Amino acid sequence: MYQIVCDPTDGPNQVLLASSLPVLGQLYTGTSAVRCKQRSPKQVSPILWTCEIVYEGPIWTELGSSPLDAPPVIKWSKVESEEEIDEDFSGNAIVTANKERIEGVTKKISDLAVTITRNYAAIDLPTTYRYLQSVNSDTFLGFAPGVGRMTQFSADTVYDEDVGGYWQVTAGIEFRYPWRTTAAKAWYARVLHQGYRVKVGTDIQNAVDDQGQEVSKPVLLDSSGNETTTAEWLEFQLYEPLPYNALGLV
Repeated sequence: MYQIVCDPTDGPNQVLLASSLPVLGQLYTGTSAVRCKQRSPKQVSPILWTCEIVYEGPIWTELGSSPLDAPPVIKWSKVESEEEIDEDFSGNAIVTANKERIEGVTKKISDLAVTITRNYAAIDLPTTYRYLQSVNSDTFLGFAPGVGRMTQFSADTVYDEDVGGYWQVTAGIEFRYPWRTTAAKAWYARVLHQGYRVKVGTDIQNAVDDQGQEVSKPVLLDSSGNETTTAEWLEFQLYEPLPYNALGLV
């Protein structure tokens, strides 16, 4: 708030011409991006005026430091989804007494998600494109390799008078809880090992029921493809492991 002493005949336009007031667009002392955006004069007495100055712009850790030196802005949130599951909490297969799979059993699984915003002088979009199809190969923000997957990315160009143009990048990473699997396989596809064909000796044949008729539902298979009564699962890698610390987000 500024105080200005004027002539009794002066109005707001004359007040705004006072040399003590910052002009519109003027930088706040010691900053490189905070500028005067609004000036609001108000008459207190015939000769005394006050003027409120409104500044806008990002303030970094230290007044006068470059926006490229600003620390990342990190926000955490919970992501919840309802997923079909094949094992209970104790690891028991969700099957009937005859070892047939029961479908449609779901569980609400809560994951943690982080959104990180940081400024960069330049970005490599082709490399970033790869990261959108990846999981972390290193320990990132305390989470084990394989748990994190980049699910969000945006980059805005910003102009600064001192440093010129730079990129304001926002990346979102979801850390999946490794339900009934290892951390390294948290984002693997997981399916019950079953099919209509089974291995008999060295041959692969159509599976048949107790009456010798071909089955109308798939049968459970072991790791070798033989028919079994014990449920087993197959896991398939979907994403490329890449070092997330190399992104320089934190």
